[in-house]
Amino acid sequence: MSSSEFSDVYDEPEDSDSELQPTFTKSSQQKKSQEHDYRLQRSLKPPRATTYTAKALYEQIYSSDVNLSPEYQRDVVWTQEKQTNLIDSIYRNFYIPPIIFAVTVEDDGSEHRTCIDGKQRLTSIQLFMDGLIPHRDSMTGQKYWFKNVDSSKFKRTGRRQLLPNKLRTTFSNKQIVCVEYSELTDLDERDIFKRVQQGMALTPSEKLSVLSTARTVFIRKLLSTYVTDETLGKLNWDTARGADVRVFSHAVFCMELWIFNPDEVKSHGTLQQVEKWLAGAEDFTKDIKAQIRETYDIYVKIATSSKYREPLFAYKKVSPLEMIFIPLLIFIHGVIPPSESRLSLKKLSMQISDLRSFVRKNNTDVRMNARVGKSMMEYIKQLEPEPTSKTFTKNKRQREDGDIEHPSVSSYPHSTSQRTLPTPETSTLSSVSSADEPGSKRKKMFTS
Repeated sequence: MSSSEFSDVYDEPEDSDSELQPTFTKSSQQKKSQEHDYRLQRSLKPPRATTYTAKALYEQIYSSDVNLSPEYQRDVVWTQEKQTNLIDSIYRNFYIPPIIFAVTVEDDGSEHRTCIDGKQRLTSIQLFMDGLIPHRDSMTGQKYWFKNVDSSKFKRTGRRQLLPNKLRTTFSNKQIVCVEYSELTDLDERDIFKRVQQGMALTPSEKLSVLSTARTVFIRKLLSTYVTDETLGKLNWDTARGADVRVFSHAVFCMELWIFNPDEVKSHGTLQQVEKWLAGAEDFTKDIKAQIRETYDIYVKIATSSKYREPLFAYKKVSPLEMIFIPLLIFIHGVIPPSESRLSLKKLSMQISDLRSFVRKNNTDVRMNARVGKSMMEYIKQLEPEPTSKTFTKNKRQREDGDIEHPSVSSYPHSTSQRTLPTPETSTLSSVSSADEPGSKRKKMFTS
């Protein structure tokens, strides 16, 4: 760096060798005293720099001593080209940024590491040593593989060129620089993660995952309970790069807002609104938590029941917006009304079918924007509660939910009677015809 560049950085006077001494006034002395009194707060314990061989890190990943996927981490987003370029950099001793770990010591003295930064690099090493990505010679373009894999599991053609044993050993022994923090809280880990993200920008959904508040803790518990292979994971919807966190956050945001002021729920809310809400210090009340859990319990029952699940598989995918408004429909019409006014599982299933048909008929696509969200919210607000009778009992509803066979999607009327929700008055919509199957009669969905 040139002297002029240093000058730009530090803004030093030209005559740095001058013997003139500065004269301190009383105010400047007080200021200097105040500066000496300043103390940094919330400093982390200094990290430890170390190195591990590629083989050691690989083995720790498979023994679960290294956790690559804490809740705030993004998914694997590097392309294969980026991954193979990293392998080449390691082989040729080019610089790669250190891996950042949070280290915890278990009661038996064993150490567990959580990857705060470096998931893409560690995943690349893992895939290479698993034989799933190649090393590509930068001069010839020839691909070389660390090992063979079962060809029946992977669609690969042609004969693989394996690396010589010497080069495989060389890679296994390559030293990977790591920085290790100890005694970190979950909030500390998330703060470090946010500060070091200088590569691929976080998506808006991933930014929500970084927050750590009472509300986000509850959202993550919902995800761990209701987004598994046996629950809502059965549906075809996007959960990558924090998309699952985002749709659950929007849905729960609307549910809580509905409890306090239904008139304020006009759409699914903006990302900025939801982010600000998630960052708040307030927790949910026990009653609201119970109602939200009941909502997703019902959603799972519908999604996993052979009687009621067909509307959720009527189209190729369930859009993010539908993953917000389907639970909201269940919450408003199947959870918070009095027992005798709640829609049964059968009728909730039918309304889900109608909602999905309606949004596709009235929009060119189901994008996550205010216009489409507003139309879905207005649809939900127009639905009538379940008609009641003096002979209605809770047991009768349970028998109905358990005994009535679920009709196929094609047999649904795809429209319902004109409905009005018993909440504060909402603006009515112009008459809109519902989507219907060929040969079925059209009925008006909303009041004019």
